[in-house]
Amino acid sequence: MAISGAELGYINTAVSGLSNYMLGRTQAKMQESAQAHSNAMRRISSAQQQNTVTLQEAAIQDESTRLGVTLQEQSIRDRGAAEVSAAAAGVAGGSVDQAMLGLRRSAIQAQDARMKNMTAQLYATEEQRKNIRISGILGQDVSVIQRPSAASAMLGLGTQLLGQWDANQPKGSKIADGNAPSFNWFKGT
Repeated sequence: MAISGAELGYINTAVSGLSNYMLGRTQAKMQESAQAHSNAMRRISSAQQQNTVTLQEAAIQDESTRLGVTLQEQSIRDRGAAEVSAAAAGVAGGSVDQAMLGLRRSAIQAQDARMKNMTAQLYATEEQRKNIRISGILGQDVSVIQRPSAASAMLGLGTQLLGQWDANQPKGSKIADGNAPSFNWFKGT
C-alpha cells in the first residue's frame, strides 16, 4: 500500500507539530534549570559577601577591644607616673587631685572616642549587609518561562492539518472558496 502525497503531508505536519511541542518543553526545562542555577550562584555569592562582612565586624570589635585595653594600660601608667612625680616633688592637695581628674577625663574621652568609632564602623558594615541583601533580591531572575501547553499544541496541529487538508483540495472546494463541505455531521444532519 503506497502512501499518497497528501497522507505524507499529514504525517509530516503531525510529526513536525509533535516535535515542536517536545522541543518547546525541553527548551523550557533547560531555561528553568539555567535560571535556578543562576539564582543559586547569586545566593552563594551573597552569602560569601555576608561572611566577609561578618569577618570585618569581628576584626572591628577585636581592634576596638585591643585599643580599649591599650588605653586602660596607658591611663594606669599616666596616673602612676603622676602620683610618683607628685610624691617625688612633695606636692599634695588640690593641684594633684586636679591633675589626676584631668588624666581620668582624658582616659574617659579616649574610651568614648574608641566606642563611637567602633559604633560608626559597625553601622557601616550593617549598611553593607543591607546593600548585599538588596542586591541579592534585585539580582534574582524571576522572569516567566513559557512552557508550551498540550492544548495549544493540539490546536496548532489541528490548524496545520486543516490547512494541509485544504491545500490538497481541488480548486473551488477549498475552505477559502466558500464551497467546502459543511460539517453538519456534528448536528446529526
